Amino acid sequence: MLAGSLLIGAGLPCVLIAALTAMQRETPAGRLGVTAGRVHTLLYAPNAVALVAGAGLVAVTDHRVLLAATGTAALGCAAVPARGRASVRGKRKKFRVGKGTAKRGRSFLQA
Repeated sequence: MLAGSLLIGAGLPCVLIAALTAMQRETPAGRLGVTAGRVHTLLYAPNAVALVAGAGLVAVTDHRVLLAATGTAALGCAAVPARGRASVRGKRKKFRVGKGTAKRGRSFLQA
């Protein structure tokens, strides 16, 4: 469990930095503040909600039950991509990003 926490702690900053860098590069200067607010809300709000929910569950439930439920949920989450990968293996098409595939100056987060 400690090794998993260590890997998550090391990998999460990489994902956050990549997401925020992509947002900054793809958003026009005039919309950067609004878009940054939306991105930060989407990235950090789930963690805050999970912390509150976890604290509430720990207060009313035995920690062994929570660990068993967390392990079961993790195995279920790991099974979904493993099952999906086998069924899509031969059906994948190559996707190339080339000239003219995206509109310049529009972010995927802008309404």
